[in-house]
Amino acid sequence: MFFEPEPELLDLINEAGRIALITHIYPDGDGLGSEVALADGLLSMGKRVSVWNCHGPPEPLSFVDSKGYVEIVTEEEVRNLPEVDLILALDTAEVGRLGYLRSYFSRSEAKKAACDHHIPPPRHPFDVVWAEERAGATGVMALDLLEALGMSPSPLGATALFVAVVSDTGWFSFNNTGRVELAAAARLVDFGANPAEIHRRVAGNSSLARINLLGEVLASVRGEFGGKFVWSSIDFNRMAEKGIRYEELDGIVDELKRIRNATVVALIVGLNNGMWKVSLRGPAEVDVDAIARHFGGGGHAKAAGYRVSADSLETILNGLRAQVANVLRKSEGASFQAG
Repeated sequence: MFFEPEPELLDLINEAGRIALITHIYPDGDGLGSEVALADGLLSMGKRVSVWNCHGPPEPLSFVDSKGYVEIVTEEEVRNLPEVDLILALDTAEVGRLGYLRSYFSRSEAKKAACDHHIPPPRHPFDVVWAEERAGATGVMALDLLEALGMSPSPLGATALFVAVVSDTGWFSFNNTGRVELAAAARLVDFGANPAEIHRRVAGNSSLARINLLGEVLASVRGEFGGKFVWSSIDFNRMAEKGIRYEELDGIVDELKRIRNATVVALIVGLNNGMWKVSLRGPAEVDVDAIARHFGGGGHAKAAGYRVSADSLETILNGLRAQVANVLRKSEGASFQAG
């Protein structure tokens, strides 16, 4: 076991007859993989388990839920979801990231818990929050949780958790990769995960439309502050023209990290309702979580994001430039040059 689960969380799970697993909007490999593995394990304990998400996963991750545990619910269907004994949120402790499942969460009389490797908000409505900022992925914590409950993951669960770990560590290339993440991956291989097959399905399964869009994103990359701030943008209407779902943008921002000398990278996505989604990455020693939190978002020091309402891309950039300048100034001190 890498991290010790909160005893109160174990008690809530053991006492619950029916459990609902949920994660953040637009689930990534970490949120989805943790859900599937825990659903598989909790069902083997005799629990009644529901997995409810607002959105489906990116197409390359569709194989993770091979048993069909996840139910994609509409906003209308949320009103009729059955009551449960425990709601367990995975890969987030921020209720605002639950989408329209937030309404169910708020009115439910169930016990509420979160298992997450992000920094939790100081005020939250959960009965228990188990947060391990040292973990490179929630999937590592989900493995610990299964073992603390007396189980080992099945081959399906091991595959799901391997996807979780490699998704959030960039296939062990991000600086949240350490001994724990590598050791967890090795254990998951022992439990039946096949790294070569998983890589083939995750990395080799992009649509032609997504690759074309990636080309447009890379062609429109801009560098500022001497190339330390690198950004590109995507318009929602352009995505719609190409028939690309929002979920397919997963991982595109990480391509910008390949640019030499980039210290802060951003992918700015214009949504269809006057909202913008800004994904941030920090390849160097800069805390992009501080930028995201200024705008009401959050994440990790090296990977964070936020959503904001604005009338134009330039409005977004003006606010973002000011915060990027702040973190670069703190990082570089007197040597920082804004020009």
